[in-house]
Amino acid sequence: MVRWVQDTAKDNGYLIVTKRSNKRGENYKIWFQCTFGGEHKSVATQRKTGSKKIGCPFEMIGFSESSGSVWRIEVTKAKHNHIPIENFEGHAYARRLSSEDKKLVKELAEQDIRNQSIWRTLTKNNPARKLIPKDIHNAVQKINAEKNVGNSPMQKLENILIEKNYTYYMRTNEISNEVEDVFFVHEKSFTMWCAFPHVLMIDATYKTNMYNLPFVQVVGMTSTNKSFTAACAVISAEKSENYLWVLQRIKSMLAGCMEPRVILTDRDFALMNACEQVFPKAHKYLCRFHIQQNINKNSKRKFSDKEWKEFVRTFWTLCESTTEEIYMYNLENFEAQLKEADREQVFDYMKKSWLDPYREKFVSCWINRTINFHQTTTNRVESMHATLKSHFPSHRNTLDKLVLYVDHVVAKQYTEIRNTFETSLRKVMTHHKNQPMLAYILRKVSIYAIELLSMELKRKEDGLRAYGASCGCQLFTSCGLPCACRLEKSGNPDHTHRRVLEEA
Repeated sequence: MVRWVQDTAKDNGYLIVTKRSNKRGENYKIWFQCTFGGEHKSVATQRKTGSKKIGCPFEMIGFSESSGSVWRIEVTKAKHNHIPIENFEGHAYARRLSSEDKKLVKELAEQDIRNQSIWRTLTKNNPARKLIPKDIHNAVQKINAEKNVGNSPMQKLENILIEKNYTYYMRTNEISNEVEDVFFVHEKSFTMWCAFPHVLMIDATYKTNMYNLPFVQVVGMTSTNKSFTAACAVISAEKSENYLWVLQRIKSMLAGCMEPRVILTDRDFALMNACEQVFPKAHKYLCRFHIQQNINKNSKRKFSDKEWKEFVRTFWTLCESTTEEIYMYNLENFEAQLKEADREQVFDYMKKSWLDPYREKFVSCWINRTINFHQTTTNRVESMHATLKSHFPSHRNTLDKLVLYVDHVVAKQYTEIRNTFETSLRKVMTHHKNQPMLAYILRKVSIYAIELLSMELKRKEDGLRAYGASCGCQLFTSCGLPCACRLEKSGNPDHTHRRVLEEA
């Protein structure tokens, strides 16, 4: 009867709600009123509130005298004091979820389906349903709140870290005892990290949690050229003390393992200082991509589009200088080009802000003196940020939810990396078969490493032999693989320079 009353009213442009009910024995009585009936009495003292109630007098009563099998309707006040409703989407009562809808929302939310996708599913199942995305958001929030009754946010976070077998540390404020920083490492991340600790890339991002705290990811790479999340941290601020604590936790995790040889960051002075204190022997390099972004902000407006493309090309040529002599030559050309275009200020900015203080942190002839596996940017970390955020239904995640999404990402990474190992052990690329010098290492070394050697062999034939060009030894010094001149002398690539996959 209630549904019939409400559906009939809705067909006529009105919303009828239950005011109260009464049951005596087998007699049942329900009072109905218009959704605009009554007067709103606000008790709010801070928020500005409002109401759609306008004292509509409409009222009716439903009577049942035989256990609900027969109903009688009596309209006591038949007049409304407003026009019929045109858009039911503007009325929360008309958009209420049924019990079946709530069950479906709960099932989809537990599978980390985005709220927007849940809303599309419900509206597709019932096109007449007048739902808005906010209704789904509210329903999901209510479901989450019911699941976590009695647990504080930090208790929920610690429960999920223990449940998923993470190694984790928390730093608390000595005065207030509030948690300020959280560091955590997935067990599969630690396995990959111990196998490939040589290069670490570190960067922080925002819009990952409801507290808008910086989220730090530490990323490494495998011999098959795959990225993996080594460690994560949520910190209260991007300050030296926070980064120092995180890096100290990283170092403590590596007890008995090799410390990183190279650490790549952007020019965040707090992070750079912390890296210098905790890992003084590691080589600290700067991300070229972030350098380019800084230069764009400072100088791009001073160039036309064509001139800017030429400027960027010349700058990257400078960055790729393979020897100090070539660097000085390229620097002179760079300076001449800018001064000829009457842009001495741009050159002065480049020289004072980047080239003089930091050239040894991003120019190839310096950074390739150590094993860095051709890593010159933190783009792998940026990619990890994007991958993680693609799993978010919203950027306002609780910290325990954030850990769950990290768990999903790491599990996927681990599977993909193991796949690349197996592929390298079983698969041989056709063009590698045509290079006899590579026969000794096929199916023993990663396909990525073999491809680097293949390209170096081609460079040996096309450059060194044909034109007598110098080798530069960049592959040997930056990746530990035989470069063109060593391949020429030995006649065989020394496969001990790259990890054999069976031992990984």
